Amino acid sequence: RVYRVGCAMQASSHTQGAVVLELRPWSNVLLLVRSGSLRHGRNIIPQGSMVVSGRPLDVALCSVAAELTGQPVVHATWGSEVPCIVAEEDSELLAISLQEFVLLLGASEELLTDPRAIRRLLRDVPDLTALSDDKLEQLAACAAVRSFEAGEKLCSTGEVAERVHVLVDGQMQVQGSDVNLTIIGEIASVEVLGVRSAILGEPCAASIVTLTRCV
Repeated sequence: RVYRVGCAMQASSHTQGAVVLELRPWSNVLLLVRSGSLRHGRNIIPQGSMVVSGRPLDVALCSVAAELTGQPVVHATWGSEVPCIVAEEDSELLAISLQEFVLLLGASEELLTDPRAIRRLLRDVPDLTALSDDKLEQLAACAAVRSFEAGEKLCSTGEVAERVHVLVDGQMQVQGSDVNLTIIGEIASVEVLGVRSAILGEPCAASIVTLTRCV
């Protein structure tokens, strides 16, 4: 499996100071520092490290998969103060998309239920950033990963939600209670849904329907 990944990776060379990765919302890449070193702000990324950047779900799965290789993993996310990674010295890199990396390792289904992947996903949720590592560990231990196909209803107006959902990948639509199902808005990852209803027992004020496959 590792051999297949190696064959699929694209090689590139970068001179000192060159931008090797611009962090964008649509980033989707795993970089292996084959030689040399990189810099992200004040942080030096040494030879042998893996850099992952992309959607939270892909990053979580890819990070756990990368750990199986024994390589140190660096997470580079869009929205950080430093919007790019540069070559600290002349460097050689190997690159592959996050999805292809996980697919070639043949471990996507197993990784989706791995506690480390769940913990990584929860750590990326803005509403949960204040939680300590211990609290996050407890939350990850009682969380379960579930997939919804497009068109499924997560909750209906007037119903009390049975559980809190954390949307980590995909898009959902918020619909009003009128006969025309007026669209109130859309939800994209990463969001926490149904807190007041599930915890306080309040009826849902609107219906939430999946627009795409969601996790």
